[in-house]
Amino acid sequence: MTAGRNTSRSASPRRGGRNCVGLVVELVETLVEAAWRAIRTLAPHCVWCSAGVSPYWKEQYEKYLKRMRKPQQAIVVIARKLLVAVWHVLTEEETDEHASEEDLAYKMLVLAWDLDEDVRMGLTLSANP
Repeated sequence: MTAGRNTSRSASPRRGGRNCVGLVVELVETLVEAAWRAIRTLAPHCVWCSAGVSPYWKEQYEKYLKRMRKPQQAIVVIARKLLVAVWHVLTEEETDEHASEEDLAYKMLVLAWDLDEDVRMGLTLSANP
């Protein structure tokens, strides 16, 4: 996994000849591998859920389903588009341009209900004034 990298500097016999940098690199590579496995497993399920909830994603799925030979190919295309949308929401803190305002408002309200009153900072009114 760490081929081409010099991990023998300041190696300790107690750590099996690897230093901390080598262990951290190996840990990161293992985590990235696990994340990709999870994405490959969960992405098709996310496509089915989003196509059932969002009219935009359902329309996209049906559009690609007409062009592709197999439904799995359309699922892969939509899964990639979903991952790109999630990436933009998480990294650039953008809102999903395909989400409806009603769905977004409802989600924010549900999230506010789950917060403690001191954390909520007036997002919802308390039942006992």
